[in-house]
Amino acid sequence: MSQTTEASSSLVSTTEVDALIDSIFGPLPADVAAAGREHLAAGGGRLRAQVALAAGEALGLNQDARSSIAAACELVHNAALVHDDLQDRDSLRRGRPAIWHSHGEDVALMLGDFFLSAAHAAMATSRSRVASDQLHAAVAETITGQVADRAACYTPLNNLERYEQIAKQKSGALIALALTAPLAAAGFDHAIADAYDAGRRYAVGYQMRDDIADIDDDAARPGRAERLNAVFVIARARCLTESDAVIACRARAVEHCEAAQAKAAALPAGAGDALAEVSQRLACPLRQSADAA
Repeated sequence: MSQTTEASSSLVSTTEVDALIDSIFGPLPADVAAAGREHLAAGGGRLRAQVALAAGEALGLNQDARSSIAAACELVHNAALVHDDLQDRDSLRRGRPAIWHSHGEDVALMLGDFFLSAAHAAMATSRSRVASDQLHAAVAETITGQVADRAACYTPLNNLERYEQIAKQKSGALIALALTAPLAAAGFDHAIADAYDAGRRYAVGYQMRDDIADIDDDAARPGRAERLNAVFVIARARCLTESDAVIACRARAVEHCEAAQAKAAALPAGAGDALAEVSQRLACPLRQSADAA
């Protein structure tokens, strides 16, 4: 399966994790396994696996535990993507047909369920009950965010705090899992709350960056996309023009990235260094765009 990663001193190779994930497809029917491999081969930066691997190494977890936790983080993330595309009727994922669109709704539903089950199996292989508890908590929070996201499809969102809360729950919980699971497995329970905050903050900054890039497409599709785009949420909430809302959204995204970087960098034993680095990298072009505006 292919992967796209950015060169970094903190991010690490996910080759062993990719091989571990690929090995899970053996017992599946051929059409579901083919859909799964197709979905994973479409790309994605394997950010969660890289953050989990780097955190596990910094915290002294053994290779098997690190790989198992990293695989679980990627599997549950991809379960959420497959189900999200099905619910939202998004026909494309990473520039390719979404699984429900290319293989049908039944296959997409079963594949997402399988990814979720495989994530729990992988996490159990880490032999850490507390890490498994973190996975369960992250799934519950992600579902809470997805429910709120679906509700916002029908009513224009004009509350930035509500937008941010949805992003933190729907996306942030699974990013944070790449830190909270290794921390829990290594016995650093006291740092889990800060790790959650770092992951959630990064998720909001990332989502806002994407919303800024997508304003033209979302404006052309009045409905769900426009209602949940941070630029339009800010414009409605503050009675701003679109251009001023973009400036405000960019500034808020930088705030979240900087907070994520600070929280991640302060985690014990350098466990959050990888997330701190990608948070800084995410903030840089946003700052440059603000300076050029």
